[in-house]
Amino acid sequence: MKRITAWLLVLAVILCGCGQETAQLSPAVTLTVAVQEGLSSEAMAGLERFCQKIDALSDGEMTIQLVPSPDVLDSLDQGCNLIFASNDEIARADSNFLSYTSPFYFYDYIHLSQTLNSQAFRDLIAEGTLSLLGALPLAAFYDGNSVILSSGPLSFDTADQLEGADLTISNDPILSDLLRGFGARVRIREEESKRLEGFCSGSDPAIECRITSLSALTPLPEGDRFTICQTFHRARINWIMLSEASRETLTEKQQAVLIEAAAYALAYNDQLVLSAEERALEAAQALGGDQTSVIFGEFLEPVQEILQGIERYNSIWNWEQHLEVQQLSIQNEH
Repeated sequence: MKRITAWLLVLAVILCGCGQETAQLSPAVTLTVAVQEGLSSEAMAGLERFCQKIDALSDGEMTIQLVPSPDVLDSLDQGCNLIFASNDEIARADSNFLSYTSPFYFYDYIHLSQTLNSQAFRDLIAEGTLSLLGALPLAAFYDGNSVILSSGPLSFDTADQLEGADLTISNDPILSDLLRGFGARVRIREEESKRLEGFCSGSDPAIECRITSLSALTPLPEGDRFTICQTFHRARINWIMLSEASRETLTEKQQAVLIEAAAYALAYNDQLVLSAEERALEAAQALGGDQTSVIFGEFLEPVQEILQGIERYNSIWNWEQHLEVQQLSIQNEH
């Protein structure tokens, strides 16, 4: 957690670097943000911080109007200035975004945030995303991830342990097909509370669940120990995006305010989510859970081979870009 907190501070400094001068922003401007319905409380708290920071940094010369939208992509087409939406929603317009939440794509939170909030990422996707969406990201908000719980001898930190294993997961065709490609026997049980109940009762030897849901665990039969594998295989992301048409009407200083406010909001949102996950992990450890982390390098090539070997995934996204984005900030030790 200390490493993550340090990264958030570094990220805020990097993203805020071009927003140092924010005075004299006139003419005054009001920007509309189309907000996807049903986003998490942490995401909405981050968005509120975004609005507050814009007001403070611009001395009131820039204001934000939040507009709940049943279809943010339609709102974007109708001329709203910004959108705040889940990765799945953005992927309706640009299917390449599906790759950023694909199974085992990032090895941890820092890899995810360092990549998706980098200028290198924005430069790489700019041409395609602008043509399909007409907007580019200001920030990628982390919205949590999942783990695999195992009550048996398998920790699932290496790819070979999936061969012949029984796994109960929520519904996701890509993940299901991938796990079956590794040789796992997959059972779909959409309701997470039922998966947790089956695990705690001993009827399901291995399940996936959200990290924050670990706080709902109850002791296993006879107080048996279990493994919590930080597979980081089901990332959830929300995006603040600025329309290109709106960007072209803003001054450099107004754009700087948006960038700086997004950095503050990102740090605030991510800390809320990460703190909730940390508390849930501590609760699970108190019940006898031992943490392991997936050996990321073992999954890189096999994941690509399995998915590209399935006909319907050959063109699900741009595979060249998929791999280039993934490699943007991979550290040598991984």
